[in-house]
Amino acid sequence: MSDLFPVSQFMKQYSIEERELVMLVKANKGALVCIDGQYFVRTRHLDPNAVVEDIFLHRSNSAAA
Repeated sequence: MSDLFPVSQFMKQYSIEERELVMLVKANKGALVCIDGQYFVRTRHLDPNAVVEDIFLHRSNSAAA
């Protein structure tokens, strides 16, 4: 259970917006879990390559719009 990170803390630490979190979860099946009504990110289930590329592309497209 040491790989569980509260979603709010994860988003603040990595400056991730809610829609970016949705992309992370879609790209990394099993990365989001709910325990007693609290959501956590399972960091061992994150593929760093998919995460960085998806967020970078999303932020680039948002800035261009």
